[in-house]
Amino acid sequence: MKVRLLLLIAVLLWLPTRYAAAQCNDQLIGVSAELLDDFTYIKDIKVRMKKSKKGKLPYSHKYSVILNKGMKYRFISANAQEFDGQLVFKIYNTQNVMIMTNYSQSTGKVYDVVDYTCKASGQYYVEVSFLDGKEGCAVCVLGFKRKKTEYELYLDN
Repeated sequence: MKVRLLLLIAVLLWLPTRYAAAQCNDQLIGVSAELLDDFTYIKDIKVRMKKSKKGKLPYSHKYSVILNKGMKYRFISANAQEFDGQLVFKIYNTQNVMIMTNYSQSTGKVYDVVDYTCKASGQYYVEVSFLDGKEGCAVCVLGFKRKKTEYELYLDN
């Protein structure tokens, strides 16, 4: 009887932490989607990381995306307010050369919205981490702006 009671208490204490962690990502997608404006949603990257160990590099993950030449893309980051971490993303090409980031090292500012016009079609990698290795929960949303056809341009005039 006591074992069942202890097991029930353990499950009840564990469930809210699992539920809260899942909610912090899902709610942030809606916040980010508002910033898409006239861009079309492509995908989102949900990020949840613990605080990095002292003296070690911040934890990070890489995700692949396909980008097309000449298309304008918008990368949006939204951070959960209950965590100190600010999401930093870096975009790399297949030669592992960083082509853009939302973090300005010179100013120390992390930008929530970054637009990028792709210069070459292909596979790219989005590396996500939290500034200074802090614990965080965030989402990175990717959208694109479709080019207007000649007919649509004609209708605009």
